[in-house]
Parts: sequence; C-alpha cells; structure tokens
Amino acid sequence: MNRININKIQEKDYLYNSCNLYYDKYFNSDDKGQLKFFEREIWMIGSEIIDNIKRKKIEKKNLTDTLSEELLKIIVEDRFGRGRESFVMLLHYFKNNSNIETCLATLLDDEQLYPFAIDELTILKNFNYVDKVQKILSKEKVPWRRKVAERYIKKYLDSVF
Repeated sequence: MNRININKIQEKDYLYNSCNLYYDKYFNSDDKGQLKFFEREIWMIGSEIIDNIKRKKIEKKNLTDTLSEELLKIIVEDRFGRGRESFVMLLHYFKNNSNIETCLATLLDDEQLYPFAIDELTILKNFNYVDKVQKILSKEKVPWRRKVAERYIKKYLDSVF
C-alpha cells in the first residue's frame, strides 16, 4: 500500500491533497473502466486508513475532528467518484461528530455512495432514515445493494421489537 504517510493523515488538507495528486496524475477522460484508475488509487488511500485502524496502528480514541473533516471534504468531492467509497466506510469511527449524520443523510441521494452510507448508518444504529431506505430498496435491482438496505431495515425492526 504506502500511498500515504499514516503519521500525517490527521494534518489539515493532507488527505485531500493526496487524493488530488492521484486524481491529477491518473485522470483520463477516455477511461471507460467500471472503476477508473484514479478512483482505484483514491479508494486505496481510504482502505489504507481502515487497515491501519484495524491493525491498531491508529488508535480509535486518537481520531480527530480534523481527520473527520478531511474525510467529509473528500466524500463531497464528486470528481473523486467511486474512490470515495472507502472514505465513507470510515465514518462510523466518528460517531460523535454531528456532521457525520448530516453527510450520511445526504449520501442517501448519491447513486454511487448510498449503499455505503446505509451500511454506516446500520453500524451506527441510526435508524432515522428507514422510510428513505425503504424507498431505495423498492427500486434497487443490484443484489448486494439490496442486501445492505434489507440489513438496515432488519436491524431497525430488531431494535423496535
């Protein structure tokens, strides 16, 4: 991996600038791939952070608001495309940041990211969006995306009964 310096991820603009570098280096308007090369590289940055948290190289208790704001800044940058998926998968580590719920609610309208937002809401046990997720589920055709929405609704029903 080693796309980023893990010791600098909590510095303001470090991650955002890293994503920009990969975007600038690998963006190709002719790229017709399902997952474009720059998206793969950006995705790997978020994956590297996830991996370091899981391997306890980054303690959860040491995750800062600066880092959560960096993640949100990357997530709302549409041009990073599917590369943003792995950054969404980090949001549950910042459950005490009120901006996280706002972001996840907004992502329910993002065609590329809503399954990841639903998954994060499930992890956070935030069931304020059941109606929205039911609407998504009623239209979703992709099996893995349907499963994510179904799991959210099931967890909600389990918590109620």
